[in-house]
Amino acid sequence: MNEQQLSEMPKTKTCTYCNEEKELEKFNNSANGKYGKTSRCKECIKTINKTYSKNYYQRNKHKLLTKQKEYNNANKEKIKQYHKKYYNNKL
Repeated sequence: MNEQQLSEMPKTKTCTYCNEEKELEKFNNSANGKYGKTSRCKECIKTINKTYSKNYYQRNKHKLLTKQKEYNNANKEKIKQYHKKYYNNKL
């Protein structure tokens, strides 16, 4: 961006999720977004991700726990070595 474009760029932007006008620093960078920023503010993205993660775990709890057990059973020695190394470094 040249100096003229920077001086014409607004200092605030409206979040499409919470509809609040916020400073540009409150938005993540994005090559595709207007003014080089995302359409949702950092706070809203954090809330959305947290909610999605929690809901995803609740919907897929059985599948995730089953996969974890399978991994643990298939990699017992690897896990044992990791714990041994981790706890030795702690002491």
